[in-house]
Amino acid sequence: MSMQKKIFDIPNIICQAKIECSDLPVEAVAVTGNLMFSGARDHLIKIWNLESNELINTLDGHTDWITDLKIQDNKLISCSRDKTIRIWDIKTRTCERILEGHTAGVLSLDIQNDLLASSSTDSTVKIWNLKSGTLVRTLEGHARIVSGVKFKKNRVYTASWDHSVKTWNLNTGDCIDTYEVHFDAINTIDVVDNLIITGDQSKIINIWDINEKKVINSLIGHRRMIMDITVDQNNLYSCSQDGTIVQWDYRTGTKLKKIEGHNDAVLNIIRHKNCIFSASADGTIRVWDDRSIHSVKKLTGHDDIVLGLASNQDYLVSVGTENQIKVWDLDAEYCLREIDSGFSSWIWGVALAGDQVIISSDEGVYRVFNLKTGELVRDLEGHNGTTYRLSVKENLAATTSFDNTIKIWDLNTGDCIKTLKGHTFATYTTTFIDKNTVVSSGSDSTIRVWDIESGKCKYVFRDHMDEVFHLASEGNIVVSACGDKTIRAYNVETGKCIAVLEGHKDQVWCIQIKNGIVFSGCLDSTIKIWSLENEMCLETFYGHSGAVKDLTIKDNFLISGSKDSDIRVWDITEYIEKDKNKKQTLLAQENEALVALIQMARTYNKIPKSLAHPDITRKVLGLKPLDIEELDKYDSIVNLIRDQAGSWRTIGHIGYGIWINDIVKLIRNNKIILDEDESLETILHEYVLGLTEMPEMYWLGLLRFLGPNPERIIPKSWSFKLEFSGEGPAPLEEVEWVELGRKINHVELGDREETALVFKLSLKNVLEWFIPLIKSIEIQFKDDRGDIQYVEFNNFLPDDNGNWSTVSMFKIDSGYREEPNAILNV
Repeated sequence: MSMQKKIFDIPNIICQAKIECSDLPVEAVAVTGNLMFSGARDHLIKIWNLESNELINTLDGHTDWITDLKIQDNKLISCSRDKTIRIWDIKTRTCERILEGHTAGVLSLDIQNDLLASSSTDSTVKIWNLKSGTLVRTLEGHARIVSGVKFKKNRVYTASWDHSVKTWNLNTGDCIDTYEVHFDAINTIDVVDNLIITGDQSKIINIWDINEKKVINSLIGHRRMIMDITVDQNNLYSCSQDGTIVQWDYRTGTKLKKIEGHNDAVLNIIRHKNCIFSASADGTIRVWDDRSIHSVKKLTGHDDIVLGLASNQDYLVSVGTENQIKVWDLDAEYCLREIDSGFSSWIWGVALAGDQVIISSDEGVYRVFNLKTGELVRDLEGHNGTTYRLSVKENLAATTSFDNTIKIWDLNTGDCIKTLKGHTFATYTTTFIDKNTVVSSGSDSTIRVWDIESGKCKYVFRDHMDEVFHLASEGNIVVSACGDKTIRAYNVETGKCIAVLEGHKDQVWCIQIKNGIVFSGCLDSTIKIWSLENEMCLETFYGHSGAVKDLTIKDNFLISGSKDSDIRVWDITEYIEKDKNKKQTLLAQENEALVALIQMARTYNKIPKSLAHPDITRKVLGLKPLDIEELDKYDSIVNLIRDQAGSWRTIGHIGYGIWINDIVKLIRNNKIILDEDESLETILHEYVLGLTEMPEMYWLGLLRFLGPNPERIIPKSWSFKLEFSGEGPAPLEEVEWVELGRKINHVELGDREETALVFKLSLKNVLEWFIPLIKSIEIQFKDDRGDIQYVEFNNFLPDDNGNWSTVSMFKIDSGYREEPNAILNV
């Protein structure tokens, strides 16, 4: 199951680096660790340090253009128009083997296990054994250049300038199918699940369903031919001869971002972690950070569902449906050893106690092993049903079972020292508060707090509406993960629920807490991070393709296990270190919203190309420009955007509603130099007019700014203050104002030589974003004759008190001036 992200949630894409690689076009890029490899038309492969962007080494051997680069383990594989493929050792930086056999230039490569596929201008595809360097077979059948090749299990997919895509049986070399999916030469191909995605020379990307054997979507968004595509989760990235990169949601066909910055065709594009690397005919590679959160490591080794994780300073262990315990070296990303559980059932729970690991089973037994030797220490027998999760506190273990009980064990002796009864259905999970207090939950939807010594239940929490799958604790705080899609936090000393966290779209299956920050894993494959103090969602992690089954925290890393059989490691330093600034400050949100608006407006050509340069977004986010040094002279983003946009109405088209305040402040402080025909009123009129002309951009910006928890930003209450002056249209700074309200709702007018009455309306606690939405506010009053009158207020401006205010005049007719007295009831 995968989450479809709303368009206002799409991460901003920031140009992180620009690397000058060659005087000639760069055709290919590959990345591993902190090394980047570039291949260009100068026949050279260059190795770059990604941390410093410095050139480390050059690999010289090919005699014509480098056309593609791939990495497998510690090997770099390169191909060239010189008809050869070279295999390089990355550590020694030497060429180990040259593969020859093509009769014309080699254009693209793909790797699956020990097999290498190469496509060529000679209209063939060759399959090679990477270890031996021997040719396995040649696939012949295309009539023109074979531009791309992809493995998918026991199939090979090829794309050609003959307008077709062919499917081949990897084992026999037979052509299984031919798809005529384009009306022009195909330049690039990728295969995802049951979909073939191809890009051609007539600017079209087609998505072909292999099972249905038809094109289910065509993506049109580039102005010139498609050069390359790559897919990451639901995102498709395409690059073109038009010099741009486009990010798509290929499932829906939605264009998410247009990335501009290269000065010539973008020839190759890859995705590595949270970065996009683009190689261009302008001789550069740009590194684009899409600001999304990606796991820093992925541990692969399980063949099926990962059900349980546990960690301490020395070990990370994982269990699942495979009846084995895996012990990992987290730094090396390597499985140190596998311990046979001796069970024939799934292992639902795991915990560590020093050098011992305790696991559960479907067989009603918990089993204790020595982590170093893998030897069985003892069985903990006593439950009368399937066992689930458990927790450990020093020498004590608290276990759960389908028999509805919790048992407390002395791990030194293996004795059961207490059985806790009270749950009415299966117990799933426990967590220790201290050595005499344990908390449990289960299928009966309750959470129970137990005194171990007496065996008595101190509190029962019945707030959840579904099974409570997991608990975690910190100090006296317990947090719960529930099938009702919510997370609750309880203080076990007071017995009170202190927070309810809502936002998951499906059942919450696992939970952890550290430094008041809560981490929750969900059936929908996402992980959310919450601030318990503010009851707000700080971030959502995407990466797993199956339900998140368990979480554990080791140092500054969150480790997740999933139904997709992967274990992912996430850096959570910025969330759990309290000394650091909070990740989402209001200013950061405003800047991110502005960048999102500029990028989206450019994606759909709502604003001029002058605003597309990546240095503008870098400047907004406080980063040093990579190309345009003169941007450093601007101390105001408003002035920068004004100079690039050319008009205040165009600035309004960006949709950044909060600028109404900044514009007023800058003009009042003489930071914006007005033209002869400009005034504060005319500028604001043009700006607001621009906002109304592009309402979709305004709402996009507002939603992006508010984020997933708008209630933490929008004031809980708004109010206004209405003031009156009977002195007429005198200079306002000399007017004496009388506040009107519930107790003062009438004004007696004495000497009335004025021709008008003056009212002032001030709005308090109104979010700046909403000011442009206020066309006018009308106040009704009734005079002593019984006549109903109205005063209309518009054009609100910020005042010195942080409120938004405006003044309105009410013209007095001659009849009022002739009467000795008049009363206005507001």
